Amino acid sequence: MSLPPLYGLLLIGGRSRRMGEDKAAIAYHGEPQWRHMVALLEPLCQQVYLSGRAEQVAELDLSGPFLADRDPAMGPLSGLHAAFAAHPEAAWLVVACDLPNLTREALRPLIVARRSDRVAVCYRSPDDGLPEPLVAVYEPAMAERIEQAIAIGSNRLRTLLEGPAVHRLVPSDPEALRNVNTPREREALSGWRPERGR
Repeated sequence: MSLPPLYGLLLIGGRSRRMGEDKAAIAYHGEPQWRHMVALLEPLCQQVYLSGRAEQVAELDLSGPFLADRDPAMGPLSGLHAAFAAHPEAAWLVVACDLPNLTREALRPLIVARRSDRVAVCYRSPDDGLPEPLVAVYEPAMAERIEQAIAIGSNRLRTLLEGPAVHRLVPSDPEALRNVNTPREREALSGWRPERGR
């Protein structure tokens, strides 16, 4: 039985309040992070979409397919909700934009672990061992769980990754999943230097 097509969803809609600037625009790798992450996902997915607030298209000079959050107050769940509404036939490799150490090698095990009887594949967070919802593959069957969560006013993606139908992996490189939310965390990255003019 063949698996559904895999699309990529790069989540950039956060307000970046702790960072003080849009995390999707920071150049860790010589270009805006959103552009670097799209290039990271493209060889792994049939199509890659940016997911965020509508105003970010102009603010960040975005290019490529874009899905606007249905309800930005719902956080990342809103982006995934919009993705399944646009392409209910697809599975989604979801990645947050604030992961400067993420590599294709870290993403491939999630794809390899897909099965027809699984609604999602995710990593266990290196920090607390709980499911990591922002580096995960969500199969079409997850759409129903999302609708149920929204109906009761829940926006916690992590709770959708509980139960036996979700496969949880231990990351071989925990640093690949390290998110960067503050200027202090950014400065602590080995070898990172701001671009001239930043």
